[in-house]
Amino acid sequence: MKRIKLCAGLALILSAMFACTLDYRLYFTVDNWNYNNDTCTVTYTITNTGQKTLYDVELGITVNYTNSYGSQQTGSSVYCGNLSVLETKSGTAAVYIGSGCTVSSVVITSAGWNDSDEDNSIFN
Repeated sequence: MKRIKLCAGLALILSAMFACTLDYRLYFTVDNWNYNNDTCTVTYTITNTGQKTLYDVELGITVNYTNSYGSQQTGSSVYCGNLSVLETKSGTAAVYIGSGCTVSSVVITSAGWNDSDEDNSIFN
């Protein structure tokens, strides 16, 4: 009897996990970056791998660098618009960090979107 309850419980948890996680998924990557004078230009690609349109997608980008004060980091956000299911977008973001810096890495540290359904009304 305990085994049946355990299996039923696991099946319920797994079905709830899959129902929630597959609706909203966003794959993103930093393709490259270039530092020139005082600005780090970041090229990125994002893909909606979920099962619903993502509205008002925004990425948070962090640039790690070294200047005369030592290791530093600064961030910026970039608005990416709406992404249909399986749609891919590429873009660039300019992050001001000042002159005389050495950029060590660039990462996407956050992603956010409006979780509206297709009719654009929130939490249907």
